[in-house]
Amino acid sequence: MVAPLSRLRRALIATLVLVLGLSGAVVVTSTAQAAVSAPILSLGSLIGNTTNFTTANVFVEDGVDMEVSVWYLEPGVSDPAARQLFCTITVTAAGPAGGNCGGTVPSGELGIYTFFATADDGTGESPASPLSSFRYGESASSVPLVVDGPLGSGGSLTLETPTVEISGTAPAMSRVEVRATSVDPLTFAIICVVDPVPVSGEFSCSAALPLPTYGQWTVTATARDVNFALAADPPNYPYTVVIAPPEPLVAAAVTAETLTATVDGAPGSNVGAEMLLNGFGTSTSAGFCPATWTGSPLTPPTDGPTVACTFTGLPAGVHILESAHFLNATATLGREDAIYVPATPTLAVEPVPGGAIFRGTVDPLSDQLTIASARLDALEVVVRDAADQVVCTADADLSTGAWECGAELESGTDSFSAEARAVGFGFNPDAFGEVDGYIGGTSSATPSVATSIPAATGVATPEVTYELGAASISVDAVGLPNSAIQIDLYRVEVPPGDEYQYGASVGRCGLQTEDVGEGGPIGGIPPTSPSVVDDCAFTGLEPGIWNIYGLQYYYYDSSGYIDHYVMIPEAPSLTVIPSGPGQVVASGTGDPGYRVQVRQLGGAAACATTVTTGGTWSCTVTGLAGDVLLRAQQQSQGFVADPPTFFGALASYDGFSAWTAPRAVTVPVAGLPAVDSGPLVWILEGYDGGDLTPGQQLSLRARGLPVGTDVVIEIRSTPQVLGSAVADALGEFALDVTVPEDLAPGEHTLVGIATPPGGVASVIEIPVTVVAPASTDDDLGSGAPDDDEPVAAPDGAGTSAGDRSDPAAPSAITSSIPTLQRLFDDPWVFAAGGGLALALLLLVAFPAELLNSTLSSNTGRLGRWFVAIERRAERATEWFTRVSRTRALAAAVLVGLTSLIFGFVDPEYGFDPVSVRMTVSLAIGLFLITYVSAWISGAIARRAWGLETQVTLQPVALLFAVVGVVVARILEFSPGFLIGLVIGLDLLSRVDAAVRARVVVLSTSVTVGIAVAAWFGFSALTALSSGTPGWVELLISDALVATTAEGLTAAMASLLPLGFLAGHEVFRHSKPLWAGTFIVVAILFALIVLPTAAGETAAVEDMAFWMLVMAIFAAVTLTLWALLQFTGNGSRDGDEEGVEDGAEEEAATASAR
Repeated sequence: MVAPLSRLRRALIATLVLVLGLSGAVVVTSTAQAAVSAPILSLGSLIGNTTNFTTANVFVEDGVDMEVSVWYLEPGVSDPAARQLFCTITVTAAGPAGGNCGGTVPSGELGIYTFFATADDGTGESPASPLSSFRYGESASSVPLVVDGPLGSGGSLTLETPTVEISGTAPAMSRVEVRATSVDPLTFAIICVVDPVPVSGEFSCSAALPLPTYGQWTVTATARDVNFALAADPPNYPYTVVIAPPEPLVAAAVTAETLTATVDGAPGSNVGAEMLLNGFGTSTSAGFCPATWTGSPLTPPTDGPTVACTFTGLPAGVHILESAHFLNATATLGREDAIYVPATPTLAVEPVPGGAIFRGTVDPLSDQLTIASARLDALEVVVRDAADQVVCTADADLSTGAWECGAELESGTDSFSAEARAVGFGFNPDAFGEVDGYIGGTSSATPSVATSIPAATGVATPEVTYELGAASISVDAVGLPNSAIQIDLYRVEVPPGDEYQYGASVGRCGLQTEDVGEGGPIGGIPPTSPSVVDDCAFTGLEPGIWNIYGLQYYYYDSSGYIDHYVMIPEAPSLTVIPSGPGQVVASGTGDPGYRVQVRQLGGAAACATTVTTGGTWSCTVTGLAGDVLLRAQQQSQGFVADPPTFFGALASYDGFSAWTAPRAVTVPVAGLPAVDSGPLVWILEGYDGGDLTPGQQLSLRARGLPVGTDVVIEIRSTPQVLGSAVADALGEFALDVTVPEDLAPGEHTLVGIATPPGGVASVIEIPVTVVAPASTDDDLGSGAPDDDEPVAAPDGAGTSAGDRSDPAAPSAITSSIPTLQRLFDDPWVFAAGGGLALALLLLVAFPAELLNSTLSSNTGRLGRWFVAIERRAERATEWFTRVSRTRALAAAVLVGLTSLIFGFVDPEYGFDPVSVRMTVSLAIGLFLITYVSAWISGAIARRAWGLETQVTLQPVALLFAVVGVVVARILEFSPGFLIGLVIGLDLLSRVDAAVRARVVVLSTSVTVGIAVAAWFGFSALTALSSGTPGWVELLISDALVATTAEGLTAAMASLLPLGFLAGHEVFRHSKPLWAGTFIVVAILFALIVLPTAAGETAAVEDMAFWMLVMAIFAAVTLTLWALLQFTGNGSRDGDEEGVEDGAEEEAATASAR
């Protein structure tokens, strides 16, 4: 009976397991074993509960006494060691093989709890049962479902992408489902599930709608708590979502007031469009497309997904074409396109020989463009003939609407019309309100204008005459009225045994443009001036053959070429030897057969001869006396040009060489006149009529006096003898006298008394004015000046004296540089200037480059500081350009401010007429050497190398101007050292180092050229001035001085090979080119500017001061170099590579200042 009873027991146990399983219990089967097995655990709440109570059911093997423990882990805990006891069950061998117990988890601690059970029969704890989960969550009856964000606000939500973002709050641990339903086509899908909702109750998900996605969707959301109870519907439930397809595609064109457009919508959509006239103002509808559509979104169009639209009779203006899709009877996102219909231009035709010129105006509709926040790059006017062929085009002036173009045409009768075409119609980035598209069009054509085109009748060459001078050719040319004459000069090279070689034009007169071809102007508008050229002079020509090549343009015809040649010979050599009273033998070498002429400089004496076959010549100049200067030149004879080809009537001319340098010679007087017993008629020379000061020296002389004449010089009110001398064998008298130091200021008389041997005294009286000398620093230090006497400014950066309320009083820069005559009076000054130039090269330029290379290798220490200053400078420049709007205004403001700052180099600078004149002079000089110089350099670079440039502004350089004034006041030096940074020239394209170096040399050459030209002008003005100069003359003189001094100092400073100066570009590219350029500029700087810095024109002879300044600069520079060289910790190779990379990046705007 044992076996049947065992089977019966097991059958009962199986039945119990089944019953417990159906009631939510989990049962464990077991066989009698020696070790306790893990119990089987189930929870009374299989998913969870909205309260913290649940029950645990366990099943264990039979026949064993044991203690079963039920454990749980709190939400978020996974370590079994952190278990907490939930409840216990005692199982006996004789009792049931399982049991249940109840308990609670911590109240309010929502989340998912993990349960397991273990059994202990006294021999040890069994393994843990499989894990069970219990959700402790919120009740749907107490916590509603809430959907927030755009979807929850209600209404219809239109989206451009098929993704719905859903968020809100729901009962913690609940399950949220989001469903979407589409009516057309019928589609249903669960698009989002959040299970479980976090303990916070907040949920979100990104729900992608199923395809096809375009159209209207109904979106619903539900939340069920852990007990499957359904939460209340959220507000505004259900939700409507419209997924809009991409905006329609529009292809349109406007021609002759007619818009043709094709609108492409999304697949399956219907498309509609409406034309709104004056769409950005008070708009009116011009119709719908398709035409059967009323425009109402409630009654969508029935055509699609592509429709073709035509709107005619559109007036000139800016209109709007609106288009949209319609899906599921719902309008989706629309599109707006701005339509620009140009106004019809006016047309006037001017027939000219061989063609016609067309002119007129067209309204650019600027006001409507502004309202529409739109821009127009150009409004092109196209002229067509009767065959609808394009004759010419022109861009109208967008301010005035004026336009003009021309064309070469066949003679005869034709008719013409014009139309306007928009170019670059688009959104104005400076405004707001951009639409989806911008479509520019073409206007209606003007009424046809019939005209008769006259034939070109042929044009003769202009009438040309030449005036040949010393190494110069002057050309006068006269052409037809309304013609344009162009004269070019070419240097002809004749290699031995080879043909004539021609280079580029070295000079041009008359029409300057290059845009003229064989059949007329390339630009269409024929030049009509100048028809007379009368100021064409080519001077300073080197010896050789020169070709004059020119023609005249007459509307769309041109003449034959002027093809003339002039031989400019070498200057002959010249030796002069007195050969007797009143005559000199002049001789030398020249070209055999050429004619040599000798002339007295400043006189009429001359002689001429022909060079012998041996290459020598001589002739005798008569009618001379005393110290004279003679010079010579030669003229070629019988020159005949032999070009390989020529373009017109060939003509050859014999030109003149340059004059030789004057040769000085003293000529005995021929037949001195006998002594007359009566008074002599003689002239006392050496006094220029200006005011005298005590201590001033005068060099007096007279000529033509009888030999042995005694001459006494006196100064009278109270007579004082200044000196005496006797006329020499040439009848000349020379005497240096000094105005007495104790001579009182006022009116006096300079008296010369000439008494020939055996004759009577002859008296010359010259009224003179003596003025008090200017005060010196010692005078100012000795005590206060008298109230009645003006005190002059102390020597320094500049000096000025006199009454500053007088507009004609001198300023700090008046006559502060030497004249050309001053340098020739003391020729050894040139040697001193050359020495100072070499000192500048050795003591300034080379140490500067050494320091610059070391700075490049220490970018890790100094680079951030330099970069920060550079960025601030760039931001300041951008702000200044943006505020000033126009570059000319910006340049004027910069020049004005810089001039005011530089004015303080004068210690007496203030609110007085002299300061005003000085400021205006500085402004003129600054404008010439900055803006004008940069503009000229840019024009040459564009003409010679095709480089696009622009004049750039650097307002941050005003800070350097202040530094320049401080340096000027300390070193008594010109403040122009830093002005080259104010306005400069930028390249607008990426170029290599060779081109950048050429641009720098070009810019420097133009600046130096302007400065030297101003110096020549100052020298000439000084030489021609007589008496006391007026305010205007002093203004011109001061402006010339400012231009000279500031131009040369700016050029000198810019050539220093520092990384932030333009000279570094040339130094890196070619050191010989840099050295040659630097030496030339340095010599001019030393000769002209350094005397200014010392405050007197004789200061260049005393080189000690400037040698000391340059030695100090070199010492400081080398000390800084050594400090950086031996303490730097950066990698030189790496830093220099970075510097070079930066330089290459900046090549697109390489500075040529």
